[in-house]
Amino acid sequence: MRKRRTSWLQLQRLSAKGKRFFRQQVNWDETWPLYFYGVSREQAEKLLDYYLSHTAAYLSRTLGAQIPQHQFDALVSWAESMPFRQFQKSRLRFNVRKLPQAVPAEMRKFTTQNGKWNPQLEVRRKNEARLFEKGYLN
Repeated sequence: MRKRRTSWLQLQRLSAKGKRFFRQQVNWDETWPLYFYGVSREQAEKLLDYYLSHTAAYLSRTLGAQIPQHQFDALVSWAESMPFRQFQKSRLRFNVRKLPQAVPAEMRKFTTQNGKWNPQLEVRRKNEARLFEKGYLN
């Protein structure tokens, strides 16, 4: 049986609120020169849009189901900062469809960077889990 391709019109997209959430979590206004050394701010904004849109498209194809927008925004923020292989190995993409209440606990597990615990990453994961659960931060 042939697998049906998903058109770009059917893919779920990152909302403007989700993009603001991501920028707030990575402190974009202060850290963009570190990510894109020697690149103008406008070019860095375009690269950020490119990365986020491709992460959102990949997640939309992988999940295969429409989920509420705030949950999708939290997942894009979470998946953008992870290596591809680590995301593939995580149970999170299966839990989104079958057991969505287990997703926030799974999101909070990924607090290491280069094998070391990172306190800023722990705060970011906590905020992403809260956005996934409740749809807001406070």
